[in-house]
Amino acid sequence: MHLYIPKAWHRIACESIKVDPCNITNYNRGKYQKESFLLYCICAAGKTASIQATKLNSFLEGISKPFSYVKDLVKSQELYTYLVKSKLGQYKRIEKSFEKVLDFDLDSVKVSELVQVRGIGPKTARFFVMHSRRDQEIATLDVHILKWLREQGVERVPRQTPQNEVAYKRLEEKFLRLAKGLGKDPAELDLEVWKKKQKKVLTNENGVASI
Repeated sequence: MHLYIPKAWHRIACESIKVDPCNITNYNRGKYQKESFLLYCICAAGKTASIQATKLNSFLEGISKPFSYVKDLVKSQELYTYLVKSKLGQYKRIEKSFEKVLDFDLDSVKVSELVQVRGIGPKTARFFVMHSRRDQEIATLDVHILKWLREQGVERVPRQTPQNEVAYKRLEEKFLRLAKGLGKDPAELDLEVWKKKQKKVLTNENGVASI
């Protein structure tokens, strides 16, 4: 099998584009950090965040310009092969999504534009925008947030992210109202809830305590 060898100027040591799922909110990301973060958002959808972050960081090991790297892989028809080598899963979905986002201006792309990309749902689109830009009045309705909403007494909360825009917006408004009542930024509350839920899951898996 022919192995793709990226351009030399892509392959320099670059720790700054690595994604840390425990420190996801960053309003000062540079161009290439935003690129790797969007790729992470795509890969993490429906998956365990820490595992997907590790796999994506491996996929981008030594890369300084993620979108340029992916474009070269697309041009050489090696993207699918390298996704498989990195064991990211859902290879066709990720491949198509990666290809479609390469020309976006990540400083200004809107949620409504991101959700037009096959493989990017309302949750993933909002997750990228929420944790990349200040003062975003949006909510990332993943399973952790949905469970938290049920715990707060919100009615008719599904266990999976609603794909219907009307249903999504109803719960989004509930989350934003609760965040405001707690005096928290939506991104801050989102990460706080995620960390607490992850800690409980890990504690349970280690047999120290149960949820």
